[in-house]
Amino acid sequence: MTDTIEQKALALLNEVAVERGYNIATPADRRTHYLLEVACRAIEQHEAFRQEVSDALLVYQKADSVAERSLIWDALTRFIIAKPDPLVVVLGSAPYPASSKELAAHIRADMKARGYEWRKIEGEG
Repeated sequence: MTDTIEQKALALLNEVAVERGYNIATPADRRTHYLLEVACRAIEQHEAFRQEVSDALLVYQKADSVAERSLIWDALTRFIIAKPDPLVVVLGSAPYPASSKELAAHIRADMKARGYEWRKIEGEG
């Protein structure tokens, strides 16, 4: 964990502590408080994602040909979330109340109609 990340996490923790009236007067209180760890992890993930996007864009920028840029652009599309997010739209149109099987069938059918699929990633959980 870098000092910058910890500093950002401490700032977030202090802000939340003031808003909620938490007593985190000493450094030991702050370091042992679970919110610090949560904030650190969230910031680390965000910083890592930003770096990943930045690295991908630098590769795109250095590409020499249109064909090379086209291939790299295809890889960059994984960072783009359509607005509105298709899953949010599909869930918003889901029948309510519905059983889990009915909901799953609705999501699969609606996502397929939009050109997406819902599937298990091999090797994951």
